[in-house]
Amino acid sequence: MRLKSIEIFNLAGEKIRHLDGEAVFASGSMIQRNRYATAENWWDFTTDSGHTISSGTYWIKFNADLFNSQDGNVEGVSMIKKVLILR
Repeated sequence: MRLKSIEIFNLAGEKIRHLDGEAVFASGSMIQRNRYATAENWWDFTTDSGHTISSGTYWIKFNADLFNSQDGNVEGVSMIKKVLILR
């Protein structure tokens, strides 16, 4: 799996931040199947314009490519998670 991008939206659905997914995993962007990877300090809780966000509910959308090693196909996938930020 290759994490392409991370998009963060406020509760109103407005995109407040876009992050390069490959930059989040500086040690390498490939995550093998059935494995997990972690990244620390991947978001500084600011918007794209540099403003610090307040406490509240946000949506995070992860966009990735999944590679099928058997047939070589690449499938684009997305996952959205709701998070609560308390500051």
